[in-house]
Amino acid sequence: MLTVSDVHLSFRGVRALAGVSLTVEPGETLGIIGPNGSGKSTLFNVISGIYKPDRGRVTFLGTDVTAAEPRSIVSLGLARTYQNKRLFGSLTVLENVVVPALRTQAGSWLGDIVGRSAGRAAADAKARDCLAFVGLHDVADVQANSLAYGQQNRLEIARALALDPKLLMLDEPAAGLSPPERIEMRDLIERVKARGTAVALVEHDMRVVMQLCSRLVVLDHGEVIATGSPAEVTANPDVIAAYFGVPVDD
Repeated sequence: MLTVSDVHLSFRGVRALAGVSLTVEPGETLGIIGPNGSGKSTLFNVISGIYKPDRGRVTFLGTDVTAAEPRSIVSLGLARTYQNKRLFGSLTVLENVVVPALRTQAGSWLGDIVGRSAGRAAADAKARDCLAFVGLHDVADVQANSLAYGQQNRLEIARALALDPKLLMLDEPAAGLSPPERIEMRDLIERVKARGTAVALVEHDMRVVMQLCSRLVVLDHGEVIATGSPAEVTANPDVIAAYFGVPVDD
């Protein structure tokens, strides 16, 4: 489904990614982990078209998207969330999901926004379905900036699901959540998987990662240092050293 091949990216001479390669298979949940500053979110930004790599290639569903604009990549079926929330705070929860839902309707999305098309009604119904799926249907008419932090995380996922993704990329969906909220988030991602949607997950909470992911890729200083099952990766001496900063024997 997704192939990242030998991707390099630097910012003013500072290396962010160095020869990163990975794949995501249909229906798979891939975990991308690593210490802070290892390049995880940067990799997401390359895959989703926000950053263009200095070298390497990104292919999604057989299409080379290395130089593609984000809107073109979305059209192919790739959606994502952000570690730093990108909500429309002054709009309602429902309106936040209607905006991406309009993207999937035929005709002019701008015309739909101002109510000049039947596409708005279809987008509204789709947005309500997405909110029900993530458990936010009861706050549909509340302003987005008044939501609790955990609810904002779920709203981010609802907006991404409104784009009908074949691959959903989640950037730290459990960050900042309480233990009960982390369980709810894990269960939500399980339900996304059950729909047949592939998931690429950046997450620091290893309980969530171990429970959700069939395969892990570990980054450190912009390089892939390990790939394998959760059990294989967490027993890897290079991974242990990267997280704790000392050789495994210590």
